[in-house]
Amino acid sequence: MASYYIQQIREVQPTGPFKIGGWSLGGTVAFEVARQLVAAGETVGLLALLDCPAPISIFQVRGFLTSARAHVDNWLQSSPRKKLSYVADVVRRRLGTADFELRDKSHEQPGGGIPKEYKSLLQAQTIAARRYRAKPHTGRAVLFRTKGSASSPPNDPTRGWGKLIRGGLEIQEIPGDHLTMLTEPHVHVLAEKLCACARSPR
Repeated sequence: MASYYIQQIREVQPTGPFKIGGWSLGGTVAFEVARQLVAAGETVGLLALLDCPAPISIFQVRGFLTSARAHVDNWLQSSPRKKLSYVADVVRRRLGTADFELRDKSHEQPGGGIPKEYKSLLQAQTIAARRYRAKPHTGRAVLFRTKGSASSPPNDPTRGWGKLIRGGLEIQEIPGDHLTMLTEPHVHVLAEKLCACARSPR
């Protein structure tokens, strides 16, 4: 995904300095784009990570253990008739083949439901995120972090990026949560801080 984005970026802007950013999983993709550009000798003037946790193994393990404990509790509370279907549903989700229920309803069709193409995209992204193993980035980055996000690793204000960003990590607090940071009125705060970071020499 990152290599494909770089090809597209270079068609518009062949050389750096580049300003790269992404939200949620897009932040991880932006991180890998910046890492590959720097490895190729290019300059990345801004890497903006919009409310995304770092893909670090220790947090993946911690998240897996927390998820596994919740699944066991749910399974024990299920009726005997539903235990098998619950296990099957968990397996489908781990494989990326289950239907998705989104908090963000913008992709629903007029009659309800999510288009097949969008489901396929979500499944591909889920699989890619689980298989990705990040290498350190020698450059700098800015993390735009919301206080309302439940996915942050506990007791780590850098959300795990401190272990991967070797050139320095700046943290900007944004009001709202993972979804509302991109809507009124919080998006104005994000836009102002993002523009300030883009104008600032780094």
